[in-house]
Amino acid sequence: QVLACSAIAVGCAVVRKFALGVPDGPLGSGFAIGAAGTASAAGNLLADRLTLAYVAFFACCAGDTWASELGILAKSHPRLIVRPWKVVPPGTNGGISGVGLGASAAGGVAMGLLHGVF
Repeated sequence: QVLACSAIAVGCAVVRKFALGVPDGPLGSGFAIGAAGTASAAGNLLADRLTLAYVAFFACCAGDTWASELGILAKSHPRLIVRPWKVVPPGTNGGISGVGLGASAAGGVAMGLLHGVF
């Protein structure tokens, strides 16, 4: 299941590293090597987009996990996302709470900041 859920992010990383030939580093730090062996600005832009897709993928995963794990600690009862007037028990699929939404946002921001720092 972990491989299936991470396949998109792994694909982005593999294409960035091996197909474009961009070394690891921050956004805009490397140049993609084109077919003729020359640096390509378009390839570099694609490499940056692949990096952002990779980070965004794991930011979504972190947000989902944080919301699930911390949202159940909310004192208020969650509401169903498709019918917000309906109160549901904690742990119900599709149930959201303020604590869960905050935790989800924090998980995504944490991944983004970690990428920016490292």
